[in-house]
Amino acid sequence: MEKSAAKNKKFILGLLIGIFIWGICAEGAFAKKYPTYEYVKSLSFKKADDYFFTSEDCTYILEIANVTPENVTVYVNTLPAHVSFISSKKEIFLPETGSDDDNGTRIIMKLSFDQPGSYKVNAIDVIVNGIYYRIPFQRVEVLNNPRQLMPELSVKFEDGRKPGSNGIVAARAGDRIRFTLYSKYAVSIENISWQVPENSLFREVKSFEFITETADKKTFTPDEVPLITYEWQPLKKGSYDFPEISIVAVSYNGSRSELTLPNLRFKILEAKGDLPSSQEEYNAVYAYAFDEPSREEEHVFVCDDAAVRKICQLRKEERHSLPLISEALRNRRNYEDYCGLDNVESEASVIFGIIAWIVFALIMIAAIVFFIFKFKIQGIVASVAAAVVLIYGIIYSVRLSEEHGVFKGGTLSPIPEKNLSTAVELPAGCLVFVKERAAGWLYVRHNQSYGWIEDSSIYTIK
Repeated sequence: MEKSAAKNKKFILGLLIGIFIWGICAEGAFAKKYPTYEYVKSLSFKKADDYFFTSEDCTYILEIANVTPENVTVYVNTLPAHVSFISSKKEIFLPETGSDDDNGTRIIMKLSFDQPGSYKVNAIDVIVNGIYYRIPFQRVEVLNNPRQLMPELSVKFEDGRKPGSNGIVAARAGDRIRFTLYSKYAVSIENISWQVPENSLFREVKSFEFITETADKKTFTPDEVPLITYEWQPLKKGSYDFPEISIVAVSYNGSRSELTLPNLRFKILEAKGDLPSSQEEYNAVYAYAFDEPSREEEHVFVCDDAAVRKICQLRKEERHSLPLISEALRNRRNYEDYCGLDNVESEASVIFGIIAWIVFALIMIAAIVFFIFKFKIQGIVASVAAAVVLIYGIIYSVRLSEEHGVFKGGTLSPIPEKNLSTAVELPAGCLVFVKERAAGWLYVRHNQSYGWIEDSSIYTIK
Protein backbone atom coordinates (compact mmCIF):
# COMPACT_ATOMS: atom_id res chain seq x y z
CA MET A 1 0.00 0.00 0.00
CA GLU A 2 2.82 2.35 0.94
CA LYS A 3 4.64 1.39 -2.26
CA SER A 4 1.52 2.23 -4.30
CA ALA A 5 1.18 5.64 -2.64
CA ALA A 6 4.84 6.39 -3.26
CA LYS A 7 4.40 5.47 -6.91
CA ASN A 8 1.40 7.80 -7.23
CA LYS A 9 3.33 10.66 -5.64
CA LYS A 10 6.22 10.19 -8.05
CA PHE A 11 3.78 10.09 -11.01
CA ILE A 12 1.95 13.25 -9.93
CA LEU A 13 5.26 15.04 -9.26
CA GLY A 14 6.59 14.05 -12.69
CA LEU A 15 3.34 15.14 -14.32
CA LEU A 16 3.51 18.57 -12.65
CA ILE A 17 7.15 19.03 -13.64
CA GLY A 18 6.28 18.06 -17.26
CA ILE A 19 3.37 20.48 -17.36
CA PHE A 20 5.60 23.24 -15.97
CA ILE A 21 8.33 22.63 -18.54
CA TRP A 22 5.78 22.44 -21.38
CA GLY A 23 4.25 25.73 -20.23
CA ILE A 24 7.60 27.48 -20.31
CA CYS A 25 8.37 26.14 -23.78
CA ALA A 26 4.93 26.98 -25.15
CA GLU A 27 4.78 30.47 -23.64
CA GLY A 28 6.51 32.06 -26.61
CA ALA A 29 4.26 30.28 -29.07
CA PHE A 30 0.98 31.17 -27.39
CA ALA A 31 1.80 34.61 -25.96
CA LYS A 32 -0.24 37.44 -27.45
CA LYS A 33 1.81 39.82 -29.60
CA TYR A 34 1.48 43.63 -29.45
CA PRO A 35 2.77 46.24 -31.94
CA THR A 36 5.80 48.12 -30.61
CA TYR A 37 5.89 51.90 -30.30
CA GLU A 38 8.72 52.20 -32.86
CA TYR A 39 6.82 49.99 -35.33
CA VAL A 40 3.63 52.07 -35.22
CA LYS A 41 5.59 55.35 -35.43
CA SER A 42 7.21 54.12 -38.65
CA LEU A 43 3.86 53.60 -40.41
CA SER A 44 2.06 55.99 -42.77
CA PHE A 45 -1.11 56.09 -44.82
CA LYS A 46 -0.28 54.90 -48.37
CA LYS A 47 -2.31 55.58 -51.49
CA ALA A 48 -4.20 52.52 -52.69
CA ASP A 49 -4.50 53.49 -56.37
CA ASP A 50 -1.92 54.25 -59.05
CA TYR A 51 -3.45 57.67 -59.70
CA PHE A 52 -5.58 60.09 -57.69
CA PHE A 53 -8.09 62.20 -59.64
CA THR A 54 -10.14 65.26 -58.79
CA SER A 55 -13.84 64.82 -57.91
CA GLU A 56 -13.39 61.13 -57.09
CA ASP A 57 -13.03 59.11 -53.88
CA CYS A 58 -9.29 58.63 -53.33
CA THR A 59 -8.31 55.81 -50.98
CA TYR A 60 -5.47 55.67 -48.45
CA ILE A 61 -4.66 52.50 -46.51
CA LEU A 62 -2.88 51.94 -43.18
CA GLU A 63 -2.16 48.38 -41.98
CA ILE A 64 -1.16 47.72 -38.35
CA ALA A 65 -0.13 44.16 -37.46
CA ASN A 66 -0.87 42.40 -34.14
CA VAL A 67 -3.78 44.56 -33.04
CA THR A 68 -7.52 44.04 -33.52
CA PRO A 69 -9.87 46.79 -34.79
CA GLU A 70 -11.60 47.26 -31.42
CA ASN A 71 -8.24 48.40 -29.98
CA VAL A 72 -7.72 51.05 -32.67
CA THR A 73 -9.39 54.49 -32.74
CA VAL A 74 -8.99 57.07 -35.54
CA TYR A 75 -9.49 60.84 -35.27
CA VAL A 76 -9.47 62.95 -38.46
CA ASN A 77 -7.81 66.34 -37.96
CA THR A 78 -8.08 69.52 -40.02
CA LEU A 79 -7.65 68.88 -43.75
CA PRO A 80 -5.89 71.18 -46.25
CA ALA A 81 -7.79 73.44 -48.62
CA HIS A 82 -9.57 71.66 -51.48
CA VAL A 83 -9.54 68.34 -49.56
CA SER A 84 -12.75 66.76 -48.19
CA PHE A 85 -13.25 63.81 -45.86
CA ILE A 86 -15.45 61.06 -47.35
CA SER A 87 -15.27 58.04 -45.02
CA SER A 88 -13.11 55.97 -42.69
CA LYS A 89 -13.41 52.23 -42.07
CA LYS A 90 -11.57 49.60 -40.00
CA GLU A 91 -11.36 45.93 -40.87
CA ILE A 92 -9.33 42.85 -39.94
CA PHE A 93 -6.50 41.88 -42.23
CA LEU A 94 -4.75 38.53 -42.17
CA PRO A 95 -0.95 38.24 -42.09
CA GLU A 96 0.88 36.69 -45.00
CA THR A 97 1.31 32.92 -45.07
CA GLY A 98 4.29 31.88 -42.99
CA SER A 99 4.37 35.13 -40.98
CA ASP A 100 4.59 35.03 -37.16
CA ASP A 101 2.28 38.05 -36.85
CA ASP A 102 -1.24 37.86 -35.49
CA ASN A 103 -4.27 39.34 -37.23
CA GLY A 104 -4.04 43.09 -37.65
CA THR A 105 -6.16 46.14 -38.44
CA ARG A 106 -6.53 47.77 -41.84
CA ILE A 107 -7.74 51.41 -41.84
CA ILE A 108 -9.30 52.56 -45.12
CA MET A 109 -9.49 56.35 -45.43
CA LYS A 110 -11.28 58.00 -48.37
CA LEU A 111 -10.74 61.65 -49.28
CA SER A 112 -11.78 63.83 -52.19
CA PHE A 113 -9.73 66.57 -53.91
CA ASP A 114 -11.32 69.56 -55.66
CA GLN A 115 -8.26 70.70 -57.60
CA PRO A 116 -5.21 69.03 -59.16
CA GLY A 117 -1.82 69.45 -57.56
CA SER A 118 0.61 68.01 -55.03
CA TYR A 119 -0.94 67.32 -51.61
CA LYS A 120 0.52 66.40 -48.22
CA VAL A 121 -2.47 65.69 -45.95
CA ASN A 122 -1.95 66.55 -42.29
CA ALA A 123 -1.07 63.67 -39.96
CA ILE A 124 -4.04 62.27 -38.01
CA ASP A 125 -4.37 60.92 -34.45
CA VAL A 126 -4.60 57.14 -34.11
CA ILE A 127 -4.92 55.37 -30.73
CA VAL A 128 -3.46 51.87 -30.70
CA ASN A 129 -3.92 49.84 -27.47
CA GLY A 130 -4.48 53.09 -25.55
CA ILE A 131 -1.36 54.87 -26.89
CA TYR A 132 -1.63 58.04 -29.02
CA TYR A 133 0.21 58.26 -32.34
CA ARG A 134 0.29 60.86 -35.14
CA ILE A 135 0.32 58.93 -38.40
CA PRO A 136 1.41 60.89 -41.51
CA PHE A 137 0.06 60.59 -45.05
CA GLN A 138 2.11 59.84 -48.15
CA ARG A 139 2.49 62.89 -50.43
CA VAL A 140 0.37 62.38 -53.53
CA GLU A 141 -0.03 64.00 -56.91
CA VAL A 142 -3.67 64.60 -57.85
CA LEU A 143 -4.47 64.79 -61.57
CA ASN A 144 -7.40 66.32 -63.41
CA ASN A 145 -10.21 63.80 -63.71
CA PRO A 146 -9.86 62.30 -67.21
CA ARG A 147 -13.66 62.04 -67.47
CA GLN A 148 -13.75 65.84 -67.43
CA LEU A 149 -11.03 66.29 -70.05
CA MET A 150 -11.26 66.25 -73.81
CA PRO A 151 -8.67 64.24 -75.77
CA GLU A 152 -5.70 66.16 -77.16
CA LEU A 153 -3.58 65.64 -80.26
CA SER A 154 0.05 66.70 -80.74
CA VAL A 155 2.92 66.09 -83.15
CA LYS A 156 6.64 65.54 -82.64
CA PHE A 157 9.20 65.57 -85.44
CA GLU A 158 11.79 62.81 -85.47
CA ASP A 159 14.70 65.19 -86.09
CA GLY A 160 13.63 67.50 -83.25
CA ARG A 161 12.63 70.43 -85.45
CA LYS A 162 10.11 72.87 -83.98
CA PRO A 163 8.11 75.78 -85.38
CA GLY A 164 9.29 79.31 -84.71
CA SER A 165 7.26 81.92 -82.88
CA ASN A 166 5.27 82.59 -86.07
CA GLY A 167 4.33 78.91 -86.48
CA ILE A 168 6.59 78.28 -89.49
CA VAL A 169 8.87 75.25 -89.82
CA ALA A 170 11.82 75.22 -92.24
CA ALA A 171 12.82 72.32 -94.49
CA ARG A 172 14.29 71.70 -97.94
CA ALA A 173 12.75 70.24 -101.05
CA GLY A 174 13.23 66.49 -101.04
CA ASP A 175 13.65 66.22 -97.25
CA ARG A 176 11.87 63.22 -95.75
CA ILE A 177 10.07 64.78 -92.79
CA ARG A 178 9.17 62.00 -90.37
CA PHE A 179 6.79 62.78 -87.52
CA THR A 180 4.67 60.96 -84.94
CA LEU A 181 1.18 61.83 -83.73
CA TYR A 182 0.50 61.61 -79.98
CA SER A 183 -2.79 61.56 -78.12
CA LYS A 184 -3.60 62.41 -74.52
CA TYR A 185 -6.73 61.63 -72.46
CA ALA A 186 -8.15 59.35 -75.18
CA VAL A 187 -9.28 55.82 -74.44
CA SER A 188 -9.44 54.72 -78.09
CA ILE A 189 -9.10 55.93 -81.67
CA GLU A 190 -11.93 55.22 -84.12
CA ASN A 191 -10.84 56.88 -87.35
CA ILE A 192 -7.83 58.61 -88.94
CA SER A 193 -7.96 60.58 -92.18
CA TRP A 194 -5.67 63.06 -93.94
CA GLN A 195 -5.29 65.38 -96.89
CA VAL A 196 -1.84 65.82 -98.45
CA PRO A 197 -0.66 69.11 -100.04
CA GLU A 198 0.17 69.10 -103.73
CA ASN A 199 3.71 68.43 -104.95
CA SER A 200 4.52 66.12 -102.05
CA LEU A 201 4.62 62.44 -101.10
CA PHE A 202 3.06 60.98 -97.96
CA ARG A 203 3.12 57.51 -96.40
CA GLU A 204 2.45 55.70 -93.14
CA VAL A 205 5.62 54.35 -91.49
CA LYS A 206 4.43 52.73 -88.27
CA SER A 207 1.22 52.17 -86.32
CA PHE A 208 1.57 51.82 -82.55
CA GLU A 209 -0.19 49.40 -80.22
CA PHE A 210 -2.65 52.02 -78.95
CA ILE A 211 -4.37 52.04 -82.35
CA THR A 212 -5.11 48.31 -82.40
CA GLU A 213 -5.48 47.57 -78.66
CA THR A 214 -9.08 47.28 -77.42
CA ALA A 215 -10.33 49.87 -74.94
CA ASP A 216 -10.93 47.37 -72.13
CA LYS A 217 -7.20 46.51 -72.02
CA LYS A 218 -6.05 50.11 -71.65
CA THR A 219 -5.22 51.80 -68.37
CA PHE A 220 -5.03 55.52 -67.71
CA THR A 221 -1.75 57.34 -68.23
CA PRO A 222 -1.13 61.08 -67.93
CA ASP A 223 1.58 60.84 -70.58
CA GLU A 224 1.24 61.41 -74.29
CA VAL A 225 0.72 58.12 -76.13
CA PRO A 226 2.22 57.56 -79.62
CA LEU A 227 -0.38 56.70 -82.25
CA ILE A 228 1.15 56.58 -85.70
CA THR A 229 4.28 57.70 -87.54
CA TYR A 230 4.15 59.26 -91.02
CA GLU A 231 6.72 60.43 -93.55
CA TRP A 232 6.04 63.51 -95.66
CA GLN A 233 8.30 64.62 -98.53
CA PRO A 234 7.69 68.06 -100.14
CA LEU A 235 9.11 68.04 -103.67
CA LYS A 236 9.29 71.73 -104.65
CA LYS A 237 10.38 75.00 -103.11
CA GLY A 238 7.59 77.14 -101.67
CA SER A 239 5.18 77.56 -98.76
CA TYR A 240 3.17 74.50 -97.69
CA ASP A 241 0.44 73.79 -95.22
CA PHE A 242 1.22 70.83 -93.00
CA PRO A 243 -0.74 67.72 -94.06
CA GLU A 244 -4.25 68.06 -92.67
CA ILE A 245 -4.80 65.08 -90.35
CA SER A 246 -8.05 64.42 -88.53
CA ILE A 247 -8.62 61.82 -85.80
CA VAL A 248 -11.87 60.73 -84.13
CA ALA A 249 -11.09 59.84 -80.50
CA VAL A 250 -13.20 58.47 -77.64
CA SER A 251 -12.70 60.18 -74.27
CA TYR A 252 -12.88 58.56 -70.84
CA ASN A 253 -16.48 59.75 -70.42
CA GLY A 254 -17.51 57.95 -73.62
CA SER A 255 -17.97 61.02 -75.81
CA ARG A 256 -16.44 61.24 -79.30
CA SER A 257 -14.59 64.22 -80.65
CA GLU A 258 -12.64 65.11 -83.78
CA LEU A 259 -9.03 66.07 -83.08
CA THR A 260 -6.97 68.21 -85.43
CA LEU A 261 -3.40 69.47 -85.25
CA PRO A 262 -2.53 73.14 -84.74
CA ASN A 263 -2.10 75.06 -87.97
CA LEU A 264 1.52 74.68 -89.10
CA ARG A 265 3.18 76.23 -92.14
CA PHE A 266 6.34 74.97 -93.82
CA LYS A 267 8.86 77.15 -95.62
CA ILE A 268 10.44 74.78 -98.15
CA LEU A 269 13.83 75.99 -99.38
CA GLU A 270 15.78 74.79 -102.41
CA ALA A 271 17.06 71.21 -102.39
CA LYS A 272 20.40 70.60 -100.69
CA GLY A 273 22.28 70.60 -104.00
CA ASP A 274 21.17 74.14 -104.81
CA LEU A 275 23.38 76.01 -102.34
CA PRO A 276 24.19 79.76 -102.57
CA SER A 277 27.13 80.47 -104.85
CA SER A 278 28.62 83.41 -102.91
CA GLN A 279 29.02 84.66 -99.36
CA GLU A 280 26.63 87.53 -100.09
CA GLU A 281 23.93 85.11 -101.24
CA TYR A 282 24.59 82.92 -98.20
CA ASN A 283 24.20 85.89 -95.85
CA ALA A 284 21.03 86.91 -97.66
CA VAL A 285 19.49 83.50 -97.01
CA TYR A 286 20.04 83.80 -93.23
CA ALA A 287 19.58 87.54 -92.87
CA TYR A 288 16.04 86.85 -91.65
CA ALA A 289 17.46 86.02 -88.22
CA PHE A 290 17.59 89.72 -87.36
CA ASP A 291 14.84 91.09 -89.61
CA GLU A 292 11.21 91.74 -88.83
CA PRO A 293 9.02 88.60 -88.58
CA SER A 294 7.32 89.33 -91.90
CA ARG A 295 10.67 88.85 -93.70
CA GLU A 296 11.76 85.72 -91.80
CA GLU A 297 12.73 82.38 -93.22
CA GLU A 298 12.68 79.60 -90.68
CA HIS A 299 15.53 77.33 -89.74
CA VAL A 300 16.25 74.49 -87.34
CA PHE A 301 18.21 75.84 -84.36
CA VAL A 302 19.31 74.01 -81.22
CA CYS A 303 19.37 76.36 -78.22
CA ASP A 304 22.57 75.19 -76.51
CA ASP A 305 24.24 76.52 -73.36
CA ALA A 306 26.06 79.27 -75.26
CA ALA A 307 22.75 80.48 -76.72
CA VAL A 308 21.11 80.42 -73.27
CA ARG A 309 23.95 82.52 -71.82
CA LYS A 310 23.65 84.97 -74.72
CA ILE A 311 19.89 85.33 -74.08
CA CYS A 312 20.67 86.01 -70.42
CA GLN A 313 23.21 88.68 -71.38
CA LEU A 314 20.80 90.33 -73.84
CA ARG A 315 18.11 90.44 -71.15
CA LYS A 316 20.56 92.03 -68.69
CA GLU A 317 21.30 94.72 -71.29
CA GLU A 318 17.57 95.23 -71.82
CA ARG A 319 17.04 95.50 -68.04
CA HIS A 320 19.64 98.30 -67.75
CA SER A 321 18.46 100.32 -70.76
CA LEU A 322 15.58 102.62 -71.66
CA PRO A 323 12.95 100.64 -73.59
CA LEU A 324 11.86 103.48 -75.87
CA ILE A 325 15.26 104.52 -77.23
CA SER A 326 17.47 101.44 -76.78
CA GLU A 327 18.05 98.66 -79.31
CA ALA A 328 18.39 96.09 -76.49
CA LEU A 329 14.73 95.03 -76.57
CA ARG A 330 14.71 94.55 -80.35
CA ASN A 331 18.01 92.65 -80.33
CA ARG A 332 16.82 90.32 -77.60
CA ARG A 333 13.49 89.60 -79.33
CA ASN A 334 15.19 88.95 -82.66
CA TYR A 335 17.66 86.53 -81.10
CA GLU A 336 14.92 84.66 -79.20
CA ASP A 337 12.90 84.39 -82.41
CA TYR A 338 16.01 83.06 -84.11
CA CYS A 339 16.26 80.40 -81.37
CA GLY A 340 12.58 79.48 -81.85
CA LEU A 341 11.55 80.81 -78.41
CA ASP A 342 8.31 82.53 -77.49
CA ASN A 343 9.09 84.49 -74.31
CA VAL A 344 6.13 86.85 -74.01
CA GLU A 345 7.44 88.94 -71.08
CA SER A 346 9.95 91.77 -71.47
CA GLU A 347 12.46 92.98 -68.90
CA ALA A 348 11.55 95.75 -66.48
CA SER A 349 13.92 98.69 -66.93
CA VAL A 350 16.01 99.73 -63.90
CA ILE A 351 16.55 103.19 -65.41
CA PHE A 352 12.80 103.59 -66.00
CA GLY A 353 12.12 102.66 -62.38
CA ILE A 354 14.59 105.27 -61.14
CA ILE A 355 13.01 107.90 -63.40
CA ALA A 356 9.57 107.06 -61.99
CA TRP A 357 10.75 107.78 -58.43
CA ILE A 358 12.50 111.00 -59.52
CA VAL A 359 9.27 112.16 -61.21
CA PHE A 360 7.33 111.32 -58.04
CA ALA A 361 9.74 113.38 -55.92
CA LEU A 362 9.55 116.37 -58.29
CA ILE A 363 5.74 116.32 -58.38
CA MET A 364 5.59 116.08 -54.57
CA ILE A 365 7.92 119.07 -54.26
CA ALA A 366 5.72 120.98 -56.73
CA ALA A 367 2.59 120.06 -54.73
CA ILE A 368 4.19 121.30 -51.50
CA VAL A 369 5.23 124.57 -53.18
CA PHE A 370 1.69 125.06 -54.53
CA PHE A 371 0.18 124.59 -51.07
CA ILE A 372 2.75 126.94 -49.47
CA PHE A 373 1.82 129.69 -51.92
CA LYS A 374 -1.90 128.83 -51.52
CA PHE A 375 -2.47 127.53 -55.05
CA LYS A 376 -4.89 124.89 -53.74
CA ILE A 377 -6.25 123.60 -57.05
CA GLN A 378 -2.78 123.19 -58.52
CA GLY A 379 -1.65 121.60 -55.27
CA ILE A 380 -4.50 119.07 -55.31
CA VAL A 381 -3.84 118.21 -58.96
CA ALA A 382 -0.13 117.76 -58.25
CA SER A 383 -0.92 115.58 -55.19
CA VAL A 384 -3.20 113.30 -57.21
CA ALA A 385 -0.55 113.03 -59.94
CA ALA A 386 2.07 112.21 -57.28
CA ALA A 387 -0.17 109.48 -55.84
CA VAL A 388 -0.63 107.93 -59.29
CA VAL A 389 3.11 107.99 -59.95
CA LEU A 390 3.74 106.57 -56.45
CA ILE A 391 1.44 103.59 -57.06
CA TYR A 392 3.04 103.00 -60.43
CA GLY A 393 6.51 103.25 -58.91
CA ILE A 394 5.67 100.71 -56.20
CA ILE A 395 4.21 98.23 -58.71
CA TYR A 396 7.18 98.70 -61.03
CA SER A 397 9.65 98.28 -58.15
CA VAL A 398 7.98 95.00 -57.15
CA ARG A 399 8.36 93.80 -60.72
CA LEU A 400 12.03 94.85 -60.73
CA SER A 401 12.70 92.97 -57.49
CA GLU A 402 11.14 89.69 -58.69
CA GLU A 403 13.83 87.02 -58.99
CA HIS A 404 13.96 85.49 -62.46
CA GLY A 405 16.31 83.94 -64.96
CA VAL A 406 16.81 82.02 -68.19
CA PHE A 407 16.14 78.26 -67.96
CA LYS A 408 18.89 75.91 -69.17
CA GLY A 409 16.31 73.37 -70.33
CA GLY A 410 14.71 70.32 -68.77
CA THR A 411 11.47 69.42 -67.01
CA LEU A 412 8.99 71.39 -64.92
CA SER A 413 7.74 69.04 -62.16
CA PRO A 414 4.55 69.41 -60.06
CA ILE A 415 6.56 68.32 -56.97
CA PRO A 416 10.30 68.68 -56.21
CA GLU A 417 11.29 65.24 -57.44
CA LYS A 418 13.11 63.97 -60.53
CA ASN A 419 11.81 61.67 -63.27
CA LEU A 420 8.07 62.22 -62.71
CA SER A 421 5.77 60.95 -65.44
CA THR A 422 3.68 64.13 -65.24
CA ALA A 423 6.60 66.54 -65.57
CA VAL A 424 6.37 69.03 -68.46
CA GLU A 425 9.29 69.60 -70.81
CA LEU A 426 10.42 73.24 -71.05
CA PRO A 427 12.79 74.41 -73.81
CA ALA A 428 16.22 75.84 -73.07
CA GLY A 429 16.20 79.65 -73.16
CA CYS A 430 12.71 80.19 -71.75
CA LEU A 431 12.12 82.82 -69.06
CA VAL A 432 11.15 81.65 -65.54
CA PHE A 433 10.20 83.63 -62.41
CA VAL A 434 11.22 82.25 -59.01
CA LYS A 435 8.38 82.08 -56.47
CA GLU A 436 9.90 79.86 -53.78
CA ARG A 437 13.13 78.06 -52.81
CA ALA A 438 13.34 74.70 -51.03
CA ALA A 439 16.31 72.34 -50.52
CA GLY A 440 17.99 72.75 -53.90
CA TRP A 441 14.74 73.29 -55.81
CA LEU A 442 12.99 76.38 -57.19
CA TYR A 443 9.23 76.80 -57.55
CA VAL A 444 8.89 78.88 -60.71
CA ARG A 445 6.38 80.36 -63.15
CA HIS A 446 6.79 80.17 -66.92
CA ASN A 447 3.99 82.05 -68.71
CA GLN A 448 0.90 80.46 -67.09
CA SER A 449 2.61 77.24 -65.94
CA TYR A 450 3.96 76.62 -62.43
CA GLY A 451 6.26 73.88 -61.12
CA TRP A 452 9.61 72.88 -59.63
CA ILE A 453 13.06 72.96 -61.26
CA GLU A 454 16.55 72.38 -59.83
CA ASP A 455 18.18 75.59 -58.58
CA SER A 456 21.26 75.01 -60.74
CA SER A 457 19.20 75.00 -63.95
CA ILE A 458 18.85 78.78 -64.49
CA TYR A 459 21.06 81.75 -65.25
CA THR A 460 19.85 84.57 -62.99
CA ILE A 461 19.13 87.98 -64.52
CA LYS A 462 20.17 90.92 -62.33
